[in-house]
Amino acid sequence: MFLAKIKENNLYKLIGTDNYDIKYLNKAINMYNNCRYLEIGTAYGGSLSSVIDSLMNKNATIDSVDYFGKLLDTLPHVGPDLKGKKERHEWTKSIIETIGVSNSVKLYTCGSNEYFNLLNNTKKFDVIFIDGDHSYRQSKLDLDNSLKHLDDNGIIIMDDIKLNTQGLDKYNSVYRTFEEYDGRKELYKDMGIIYGKNNKINFLD
Repeated sequence: MFLAKIKENNLYKLIGTDNYDIKYLNKAINMYNNCRYLEIGTAYGGSLSSVIDSLMNKNATIDSVDYFGKLLDTLPHVGPDLKGKKERHEWTKSIIETIGVSNSVKLYTCGSNEYFNLLNNTKKFDVIFIDGDHSYRQSKLDLDNSLKHLDDNGIIIMDDIKLNTQGLDKYNSVYRTFEEYDGRKELYKDMGIIYGKNNKINFLD
């Protein structure tokens, strides 16, 4: 219902996220009633739009975090400029307003580091989607901070593990972040799955 309305208003822009990412994000969300959902990397709200029906059906609370600053360890011409980032934020705001879910969705433009600093230490999420700055330095921070706020039965999905995103080699990218994580994890194509310490499901089955 919500996604259909987004498309009817020509607001649907899914860029850089594959259909299998969306499939498994929806699957993860549907495992949790009153799902607490965090997305790092809002962009044009394409991923959020693609799972919004599942989120609303699960009475979810949603935080989506973007960043107007520079990407780490990345050439200056890679990625949108400040004007482009502000445009993306306004685009996503218009989606939220158009489908009337402002009470459930909070958009942040402070960047993920500052966002996590704002959170209460007891704040937990069931599903966290990490698709922000793909540099090793920032994705490592995003994963470390996300793990602190992941419910013990929760799940983290990381995007673009194997892709040469931002022109970065594996050593300087999210690939290294995922490879170094020594907890329970799985890899499907370029999508990384990280499990909360009490989560025993086989998510990819």
